[in-house]
Amino acid sequence: MIKNIVFDMGKVLVGYDADRVCSHFMDNEEEKKAVCTSVFVSPEWLMLDMGVISEEEALQRMQARLETDHAKEMAALCLAHWHEYNMWPLESMGELVRELKEMGFINHIPQMVSVEDYGPVAKAYNSGCEMIEPVEAWDSVASSISTKWGTYHSLYALRKSRGLAIALEKNEDFYQAQSELAQKEGVYCESASAASYAGLKELVAGGKIKKGEKVVLLITASGVKDTKVTSSYLPEFPESITGLDGALDILEKQYQMKVR
Repeated sequence: MIKNIVFDMGKVLVGYDADRVCSHFMDNEEEKKAVCTSVFVSPEWLMLDMGVISEEEALQRMQARLETDHAKEMAALCLAHWHEYNMWPLESMGELVRELKEMGFINHIPQMVSVEDYGPVAKAYNSGCEMIEPVEAWDSVASSISTKWGTYHSLYALRKSRGLAIALEKNEDFYQAQSELAQKEGVYCESASAASYAGLKELVAGGKIKKGEKVVLLITASGVKDTKVTSSYLPEFPESITGLDGALDILEKQYQMKVR
C-alpha cells in the first residue's frame, strides 16, 4: 500500500489564475488587462518568485508602466492581495486520491507532504498557526515554487491527512535531487519538480518517512523549462572531434559506460 504522496503544488494541488484578483478590484476590461500584464506578466513577478527583488521595488517598476494613478493604485492592491484570490484547491486531485482508494492502491487517504524552498506553509503548519505569514526569501533556483506566501488550502490538505511539511535550505538540495533523478531514473525534471525527491530524502533521513514505505512523487515539469539551472552546476559538455570512436571513448572514460 502507498502511505505517502508528495505532490507538486502549482497547478497540481492548487489552481492558479492571475485574472482573479484583477477582476475582484476592477471592472474596466482595458484597465484590468493593463494592470494584470504589468504585475503578473512581468520580469518583476519572476524576480519576486526568485527572491531577488523586494516587493517595494517590484511594485515601483510595475507601476511605472501604467499610465493613470488609478491603475497604479489597482496594481498595488493586486500585488498585496493576489494570494487571497489567485489560487484555489483543485477538486480533481481529491478525486484522484479517492479513485486510488477505490482501486485498492491505497487503503486510506495518504499522508500529504509539502516541500518548499522558502517554507511559508511549513512554518505555519509546524507551528500550529491558522494563518500563513510571508517568510524571508533567498536566492532559490526553483523559481516555479519560490514564493514567500502560502494558502490556507495547503494547510487544510496537510491537516486533513496529518501530513508533513518541510522547507529546503539550499540550492544544492535541488541540484543533487535533479542529478540523481536523471542518473537513476532517466528523468530530467525542472529543479522545482525535483523538490519532491529532495524533500523525500530529508524526511527519510530524519525518520519521518520510514525506509521501505511506498511513496508517490508527482514530478510534472521538464528540465528543458530551465536549462540554465542545470548548466550552472554540470561540467561543460564534452565534444568529440574524432568521430564515433572518440564519442565512445568519452562515454567510457567520462561517464563510465560500457559501450564496446
